[in-house]
Amino acid sequence: MEICPLCNGLENIQEFICPHCGIKMIDNGSINEFVGPYSPYEELTLRTDNVDNKCVHLVSCSKCGSDFRLSIDLVEL
Repeated sequence: MEICPLCNGLENIQEFICPHCGIKMIDNGSINEFVGPYSPYEELTLRTDNVDNKCVHLVSCSKCGSDFRLSIDLVEL
């Protein structure tokens, strides 16, 4: 079984700095949390962000509002 270390609290997000403002960006969670109400509870093999054994997180800036997607490698449990 493969899991995302960020979604499961095994790792903290590294420091990502906004290229526009220069402040630390915030991890808003897996993009699947935005897809549907039950998507965070589905198996990773059924989820849309499990491409090439990665979990895609939305990272945003609280100052300027810019955001981007960050691919996190899944780990074997």
